[in-house]
Amino acid sequence: MTPQLARRLLVAAALLGLAGNWLLRAEWWRAGFLIWVLGILGTAFAASRFMVASKNGAPDPTAHRERTMLFVSAAALALLLVLRDAEILFVLDLFALLVVAALVAWRAAGRSLSTLEPRDAAVGGVAAASTVVAGAPMLLLRDAAPSRLESAQRRTLGSYGVGVIAAAPVLMAVALLLGSADPLFAQLLEDAGAMLDVGLVGHLVGTCVAGWVVAGALRGTAVMTAAGVAVSRVQPRVSFPIIAPLLAGLTVLLSVWIALQVRTIFGGAEYVATASGVTVAEYARQGFFELIVIAGIVLASLLLADEVLARDAERERRTFRRFGLALLGLVSALLISALFRLVLYLRYFGLTEDRVLALAVLVWVAAVLGWFGLTVLRNARARFAPGVLVVSAVWLGALNVANPERWIVETNLSRAERGLDFDTAYHAKLSGDALPALLDGADRLGLARAATLRAEISKVWTARAIERADWRSWSVPYILAARRAE
Repeated sequence: MTPQLARRLLVAAALLGLAGNWLLRAEWWRAGFLIWVLGILGTAFAASRFMVASKNGAPDPTAHRERTMLFVSAAALALLLVLRDAEILFVLDLFALLVVAALVAWRAAGRSLSTLEPRDAAVGGVAAASTVVAGAPMLLLRDAAPSRLESAQRRTLGSYGVGVIAAAPVLMAVALLLGSADPLFAQLLEDAGAMLDVGLVGHLVGTCVAGWVVAGALRGTAVMTAAGVAVSRVQPRVSFPIIAPLLAGLTVLLSVWIALQVRTIFGGAEYVATASGVTVAEYARQGFFELIVIAGIVLASLLLADEVLARDAERERRTFRRFGLALLGLVSALLISALFRLVLYLRYFGLTEDRVLALAVLVWVAAVLGWFGLTVLRNARARFAPGVLVVSAVWLGALNVANPERWIVETNLSRAERGLDFDTAYHAKLSGDALPALLDGADRLGLARAATLRAEISKVWTARAIERADWRSWSVPYILAARRAE
């Protein structure tokens, strides 16, 4: 990176820091956050193009294509934050945006996305975190320096820094004593303190934090940090006996658990009540979320075992694949049981945001496990991580298109038509994604409950109009829903 480019990035970071301090002060991160992110992405993309143009030789078309794809993906994910209003989608889309940012930092090392490995999740995370923390001072003190300072100059600047830190408490104490000795000087100190009120200090801190993050992010698009390089070089290798207890233990535990599920299926509600002392509804409530977590733990264990197992130990690799296939079969049965419990959930309790999120995670885990079996367990390990990116992108896109809150409303309205419970207070508090379906389907509840629902919606959205009056908090569904709720 040339000093000229580094200085331009510092100016851009300062301006984006000022913008971030203003745009991110809304209670809800929506339109303001989108504008800030798009500003960072545009600046980073321009800087990366400048770096490519300043290098000698022909540019790498693969690097250019992948870098462009990552920037476009980040911009699309930022747009989703205003194209959907549901909180669960905001969390998922924001997490995906952070993952893409980590991939940009990882890509700065020069590796192609086609060479992505599971362990690079840690590499990209470390690279992104370290560039946010250390990128700004590196950009200021090293990259933007017009020339290297002489050792004597560095010692002098360092001495001044130490002197300022040492002098600060002494000067503060003397100023306070002078104020106590003279009322005019005390008034002067008070007037100076009033200028530095809490609001001003908060804006200064907000601007500095936002500018620091932007400076690190801009530098991270071009230069991978030493921490990321160090992590990428760490390649632990162990023998199979070290991982065998984990794989064998998981196999035994899941086998015993699934054997009990067979008795549950054939024994029915009476067996569940007798054996566990709970009803079928309580049985479903207690187990669904735990099963999703267990499936994730098994997937993480298989990925870790594959990563640390010695590559040249073919016999041990074959044994690992057998364990892997067995665990995939057991986890498949576990996921089927989780799906069965979700059906019970729907029967007794209906849908909520948490249950939809758990179901979505179940689908993602099942897809990744299936892809693990088709790649890693069939000697095609290099295809696994890039495929997971594709699977995850399709999964997240489908989730945004499906509009989970609309699905919640439609499902629970159908239950209400069959005489089952419908929680009007809960549904009225859903986001702008759900409001059109609620208003269109309210009459399906009957006159009394429809009137109650509309009254609750009016109450919630009147308060919400006050909470989100700032345009920086708006999203497209929120604007459309607010107009209908008037």
